[in-house]
Amino acid sequence: MHTHENAHDYCIILAGGVGSRLWPISRRALPKQFIDLFGVGRTLLQQTYDRLLPLIRPENIYVCTYRGYTALVKEQLPMLADHQIVSEPVQMSTAPIATWATWRIMQHDAAANILVSPADQFITKEMNFNADIKAAFRAIASPESTFLALGVAATAPRTAYGYIQKGAPCAQEGLARVKSFTEKPTQEFADMFIESDEFVWSTGLFLWRGETMLRHLSEVLPELARRLPWLTEPYSLALDERLLNECYPSSVHHNLDTLILEKWSDACVRDCSFGWCDIGSWPELSSTTDKDAEGNGIIGTPHQVILSGCHDSLIVLPERMGAVVEGLDGYLVALKDNMLVICPNDDPKNAHRIAGEVQLQMGDDFV
Repeated sequence: MHTHENAHDYCIILAGGVGSRLWPISRRALPKQFIDLFGVGRTLLQQTYDRLLPLIRPENIYVCTYRGYTALVKEQLPMLADHQIVSEPVQMSTAPIATWATWRIMQHDAAANILVSPADQFITKEMNFNADIKAAFRAIASPESTFLALGVAATAPRTAYGYIQKGAPCAQEGLARVKSFTEKPTQEFADMFIESDEFVWSTGLFLWRGETMLRHLSEVLPELARRLPWLTEPYSLALDERLLNECYPSSVHHNLDTLILEKWSDACVRDCSFGWCDIGSWPELSSTTDKDAEGNGIIGTPHQVILSGCHDSLIVLPERMGAVVEGLDGYLVALKDNMLVICPNDDPKNAHRIAGEVQLQMGDDFV
């Protein structure tokens, strides 16, 4: 059921990453956002779109991706018009392309309020999610609003997440100033953050008014900001894409979390009540997977895997692939195409590190 409240509410879905922390399942040719990781018949990108559709008008949902993945976006979300897909010519992290998408949206709607959502999240408590997003849109509706980050309770000292420290309350009820932000802390700091009640996990969900982000255009997209005053032709998608090719490679390489939460001092955070998990790495994906009595998870076809003496391990295999796994404790076993990986599953950065070594020693065909 669609419950769209405001024609000026928009969403930007971020779907341009390589997903190397979920290698070898996530590959350069087919990253995680285009994969049905949970066997539900919908990819992560499609699930994200489905989740936002009750909140945002379909014509107001935009997808940011890498140019090499544009065909995948069109295949998986064929309802999107060409202008709803913003394809970066080079991969520059999340801040430049989200800013460019904001600029594109503002050419059509100068009163746009924008939600940014990663495409690789695991969300539970959908009714809470809908209520939190609606409340967040209301919070940024006033001209005095600033950047708003959505946080959730930090329940364990996970080192793969970003931690927002809440400061003084904002004028608007339920919001607090961002006092500090720590991305992927050491275990020692993560333990400290959990002991304190001042910290929440950053979900990577942000909201802003379009005009708020465009005030920072020169900081994120300096070449576009420089060119705009001298443009004489009216806006069109063809002009937009030409400028994207010409200006974008000189953009500033920032992700949204560090740019908004570390560099811009007026950001606020809102505590949210939906269930959230970032499935960007194998340990995190493992936490969302059903387990047997020994803590093992299987992604794929469980009846084709026989486990003996295994504990807290994750097995990821293609359909119709059988396996016998014995004596592994806290390991990842993952097979995709031409690559089998067996390694400890205790470090979110493990797969990314190994993928880099494999690329150097074995070549691009294996990543």
